[in-house]
Amino acid sequence: MLREDEIDLLLNDLLKLYGYDFYYYSRESLKRRVSKILRLEKFNSFEEFRNRILTDPGYIEHLVDRLTVNVTQMFRDSDFFMELRNDILPQLKNLPQIRIWHAGCSTGEEVFSLAILLHESGLLERAQVHATDINPLVIEKAKKGAFPLSLLQVYERNYLNSGGKADFSRYYTASDNTAVFKSYLTDKVVFNTHNLASGQVINKFDLILCRNVVIYFDNELRERVFQLFDGSLLTGSYLALGEKETLKSFSITPRYQQTGKEKIWKKIR
Repeated sequence: MLREDEIDLLLNDLLKLYGYDFYYYSRESLKRRVSKILRLEKFNSFEEFRNRILTDPGYIEHLVDRLTVNVTQMFRDSDFFMELRNDILPQLKNLPQIRIWHAGCSTGEEVFSLAILLHESGLLERAQVHATDINPLVIEKAKKGAFPLSLLQVYERNYLNSGGKADFSRYYTASDNTAVFKSYLTDKVVFNTHNLASGQVINKFDLILCRNVVIYFDNELRERVFQLFDGSLLTGSYLALGEKETLKSFSITPRYQQTGKEKIWKKIR
């Protein structure tokens, strides 16, 4: 396990040289991930690893990819997508344009899940979706909308459990063990890199989804991120978090009301 001063050096290098701010990520989690990188990539010492960072800018995207957590699947937590389909999207149907921010979108499985819900709710044409992640490699994967065909049985089951009624295969084309999702699903999606730790408000939104991301942050960064989301949400808009995340006990909490059983809050003032 790395020492605290070594982690401090790494975080300082990443921020000053490349603009990646990991200072408020869980220290123990970072230590475990960096130690694993040193072991798997056969660095002889932390000094050798740090020298690679200082002298090889091309290594940084790979490193950020290893430091960030990208565990996702389509319609993950089907009860959440059921509530989004049945209770939240109908509240947005009278808006002339529906602005959505999917923060920490990872490789895009949940972005395509959202697009399918919007399509089946008749809202896709009026939607404008910003899908962002700190990791440029996963953003490039998300843009392609291509996922292993071996996972589609699980994804289809999740879709049906979330209230889907259509033939799921209508949404993708299968080729060479890969399912490529139809491009019309993301015609209204803009994919970009964005760092929640240092990012600014990028628009005013009617719905923000940030699921299973802030669980990896310490409380100070969670507070900053929730303030960022609060500044990005109109009164009457919605904030959706992951199953193990909560909006309770933060400065913005009094302005929000949980809408149902799932981790979705409405900004009430």
